[in-house]
Amino acid sequence: MGGDSGLVRDRHRDEVRGILLTDALKLDQWYSVRILRDPGERLKVFWDGDLVADLSDARIGYEISRIAVGTGFSRSRPLDGAIRDFSLEYRLHDEDTRTRSLIQALQLLSLLLLAGFLCQRVVRVLEGRKLSEFPFRVRLFSLLLLLGSSAQVLYFLAAHFHSGLPYPFSSPFFVPPDRFMDFFNINFRAVMDTRYTEYSAICPPFGFLIARYFSLFADYGSGPFAARDQAGGMISLGVYLAIFFLSIAFLARRLARNLEERGIPSRLLDGGLFFLALLFSYPVWNAVDRGNYIILGFTFFYWILYSPAWKNQASAFSLAGIISLKAHLGIYLFALADRDHWRKFVDVLFWVFFLNLIASVILQDYHFLLRIAENYGKFSGHFIPASKVMNSPSLFSVLYLFLHERMSPSGFASLEKAYSVLSLSALVLLALWVRKKIRDVNLRLFYLTLGSILLPVASYDYNLILILVFVPYLLGLAEGEFSRKEILLLALALVPKHYFTLFLEPYPTQLGETYLRLTEQILLTPLLLLALLAFAIRRYSPAPSRAGEGRGRFRRFLHRAVYLREGGASGGDPAGSPNEPPKG
Repeated sequence: MGGDSGLVRDRHRDEVRGILLTDALKLDQWYSVRILRDPGERLKVFWDGDLVADLSDARIGYEISRIAVGTGFSRSRPLDGAIRDFSLEYRLHDEDTRTRSLIQALQLLSLLLLAGFLCQRVVRVLEGRKLSEFPFRVRLFSLLLLLGSSAQVLYFLAAHFHSGLPYPFSSPFFVPPDRFMDFFNINFRAVMDTRYTEYSAICPPFGFLIARYFSLFADYGSGPFAARDQAGGMISLGVYLAIFFLSIAFLARRLARNLEERGIPSRLLDGGLFFLALLFSYPVWNAVDRGNYIILGFTFFYWILYSPAWKNQASAFSLAGIISLKAHLGIYLFALADRDHWRKFVDVLFWVFFLNLIASVILQDYHFLLRIAENYGKFSGHFIPASKVMNSPSLFSVLYLFLHERMSPSGFASLEKAYSVLSLSALVLLALWVRKKIRDVNLRLFYLTLGSILLPVASYDYNLILILVFVPYLLGLAEGEFSRKEILLLALALVPKHYFTLFLEPYPTQLGETYLRLTEQILLTPLLLLALLAFAIRRYSPAPSRAGEGRGRFRRFLHRAVYLREGGASGGDPAGSPNEPPKG
């Protein structure tokens, strides 16, 4: 390490005034600083891997200022510049965590009030134009999405260029060294024969067969990162993303055509506004940033919802393709499990079986079902805990937000297992309810999509693009089927919400450890999606009328009981009970 290091104490009082990391700092040489703070009262500081400070104090807190930046950065070091100075400011404080939580809650409340005010202003402006209902709903959704995304972009531009903040404070996305790596990691596993053993894959073989074809442009012999650096790797990624953006354009064209069919002359303006809103929405760019294969699910869903192929085998093939990309989306089969759609149900099952059978033969993965069942336990035990610090629209992220510092690792692992069982049960119950109460297949698929994003332990923001596909259909529904309030909730769920830092957590990557920033996104998005489900349950389960009917039955029962007790002196059954002899 070189040089002295340790705690710097006040001469007159036994109080820590700072931490000396080294007195032998050299230019053009990299140094690493790592600060570990326990949820309790302990602080450890490492300089180039050596422990230089180990301090315990109930009032511990720290802040970092003027972090060194230097030349010679690799992909794991996204900053650039020259070393000028290095300082670490350490302070003791008596700040109560409850006070800090209250301040964050007030900040969040102010943000929600501001969002509500902006939504109200947008509604009033649109109502002043006296639009008919359909273009009103289209413009309302598009403007809210554009306003929310623009506000987030301005926030991070100010954080980066004005305040000079590094990642993760200057970006809403995943760690920069890992950009597009979902695409290249899956391609790498597709060319490796050990995808279900060494790499613990949980995807059906059909998804790997598609990835095998996208991997033909690059050499994956040196690993996925090397493939990403090749021109062929970027060409394959470009083709993949071009399919995605083309699907978004088709979706906007579908909405413009709906406007045209209703005789609305502003179809070009509304269609273009809607296209921009989708193109710059947070789920789209989160999916692009990760390069996840859920993008193909977006394309498949477009053909299911808006193509005339819904009545033939092409729609069954598309739904089977989605299920074969993400096995947990097999919940969509409940949308077809009734007498009216049993033939389509059988067709989808056939295509799921056929596609994965052919893929397993080509890839020689004959025992993939057994391997996936084994690997899911590994996924829950290894990948999910690391992924909980990502921006997640799952309800489990809300539990993680409030409980991860208050429970031991073993206790939280037990909670995770219990939640997995409960969430699976809740998802099945939701599927049964949707099948029983909702007759529209497209709405069934929409609410099952909400459940598949909201309820599992692991769910990521790129999954929200599956909700985007339904937007033109939902906007075309009547107010009684999908209200303006639900449009507001849907738009707010799809805009980025990364303003307040709740806490930071270390996240290991293949290029080294970094930190992820958890914001109000992991709290608000699940609650907004849950509110959408609550609206649906209220609409399709009219509890008040049933309660009134139950009270009416109870009154008739009492009336009948009084009549029988009095011996029927008044003649006839005033309640109209079946005690009267049958007529005719």
